[in-house]
Amino acid sequence: MRAHLIPRPPKLLVLALIALAGTHPSPAQPASQIGAAFPVIGLAPGQTARVSALNLPTPVSTVTSGCAVTLRFVRFDGTVISESTVTVRSSQAGSLDLPHRKTGAASRVGLRVELLFGSPSGVAPGPETREQFDCNILPSLEIFDQSTGRTNVVVTDWKPILGADPRSIAKSRRQFP
Repeated sequence: MRAHLIPRPPKLLVLALIALAGTHPSPAQPASQIGAAFPVIGLAPGQTARVSALNLPTPVSTVTSGCAVTLRFVRFDGTVISESTVTVRSSQAGSLDLPHRKTGAASRVGLRVELLFGSPSGVAPGPETREQFDCNILPSLEIFDQSTGRTNVVVTDWKPILGADPRSIAKSRRQFP
């Protein structure tokens, strides 16, 4: 068996990569991930789009902890077509449906789908509010036929939204007592 030698990277490159790694949130910091967005979808007459948010339990989850999640359907120009804020307790899910007829379009329409959640500052909340921001959200998007209820497609490929509009999340925080 022949060993393959891999050349060592220059020390300056290694130091630069270490410095960059320290400046960006890692995937292990869900409190700084304050939203999720799906790729653009097309919704045709007779179809309904459903966005769902499942709040997976974390090691610090309690029976009263939860996450305020704003679910929204948005046109290409940024106009919000439908929006709802739900409080999703640990191990529970919330969803929002958008039937094609409520888009105002006569034919197929393109939409963006967004979820906003977590701490608006992007910083992990302190112990006094941690139960209100127990967000370990797993989003999904489904398109189904309105007349049969048959699912046409399920989309689970989403991307994080960092730096979402804090006013949207601040509005969702009002749901907590």
